[in-house]
Amino acid sequence: MDLIGKICILGGGTWGTALAKMVLMNQKHINWFIRRDDQIE
Repeated sequence: MDLIGKICILGGGTWGTALAKMVLMNQKHINWFIRRDDQIE
């Protein structure tokens, strides 16, 4: 599978987390920006 361009996800809510999980099934790296420190694990 060819890798697609760079991917950035903004937000760490349920929708952002679901997108990150789906993308990481096919990509090795994403840029994920989360505003609230309490949402970062």
